[in-house]
Amino acid sequence: MLITELDLAIDVGRHLDAVGARWCIGGSVASSLLGVPRATLDVDCAKDDELSRAELARRIMLDVGGRTVTVCSPEDIILQKLLWFVEAGGSERQWGDALGVVQTRRDELDLQYLEAHASSHGVAELLARLLAA
Repeated sequence: MLITELDLAIDVGRHLDAVGARWCIGGSVASSLLGVPRATLDVDCAKDDELSRAELARRIMLDVGGRTVTVCSPEDIILQKLLWFVEAGGSERQWGDALGVVQTRRDELDLQYLEAHASSHGVAELLARLLAA
């Protein structure tokens, strides 16, 4: 049987739940669940910074094929992707992931949260461009 990144994340998540750890799926797995699916080779671990702590506090539960998974909110995935876009020197993959989440979830986005965090992380112009796309 082939184990996918999502299966692995769910299995690890069960163990984290058992010890009372707060966790959520982020990165490309989350952007694929919340936006446009694409293949990915990893599941991201959280950093110990303000944005990562906010992601954990704002995580959401999502039904995926009859299984409930804990993922970062659409806003936090968009912010992650914009930051990785900058870190990668303009990665079209990261931009496409962020755009897919915006296009899929536009009507439910907390724009105030997005704009505040984009501003404080230096990606406000990118967010404006993304939302206008």
